[in-house]
Amino acid sequence: MTQPILTDENSLRFIAELQRQAAYRNIDLCLQLIKGGMDTQTPDKHGLTVLMHAAEAGELKLSCALIECGADVNAQDKSGASALMHAAECGHNDIISVLATHGANVNMQDNGGWTALMYAVKFRNPHSAIALINHGADVNLQNNNGMTPLACAVQHGYAHTAQKLINCGADPMIKNKHGKTAIDIAARPETPGPDKFPETLLAARKAYIKETFAAAAEKGTPRAHKIRRPKRGAAP
Repeated sequence: MTQPILTDENSLRFIAELQRQAAYRNIDLCLQLIKGGMDTQTPDKHGLTVLMHAAEAGELKLSCALIECGADVNAQDKSGASALMHAAECGHNDIISVLATHGANVNMQDNGGWTALMYAVKFRNPHSAIALINHGADVNLQNNNGMTPLACAVQHGYAHTAQKLINCGADPMIKNKHGKTAIDIAARPETPGPDKFPETLLAARKAYIKETFAAAAEKGTPRAHKIRRPKRGAAP
């Protein structure tokens, strides 16, 4: 039998009651309401579950109660976003930790290929980004356009977040579907951010090249011969 879709009004009323009981730390009563009220997996017309609403609202106690009653931590709404993505978008680090600890897939991607880490970066929540990385988020995953979390940070001019991602292993040389790296994006005149922003990425590029040559040297790879350019005016 198909479960009924909740109306926004009923969903919000149900959540409000759970929030009120959670605020009073009446966890047992909260659990009873969940068990007796409705299925925690039932989404509203937008595909959002009660857990997604709780994660977005920053309701830690309610989120824990829902998880205890078996709420699916990896359910996705109509856009493909999970409760973890909703929490990352709003910067609720405590809920991020609870969801990740209880099996939420930190590398799940929505319909556009966006991960929770990309949500945290886009909505300028660097502490949430670090929390996700500490729980195993891949800093080099690409969305459907080939953008990485680092490229996203660069595109929005978030130099501080970009540096944190680089420190956590983000590769500035990954190309998007247009063949552009984070360094290329940083060098664009229209890219917002401080004047020294590209230098941060160039430093990472220099380190990357140095490591690449060092690794090649260890393997005994012969150095490339210097190409001699023809003199000006010489026949081709």
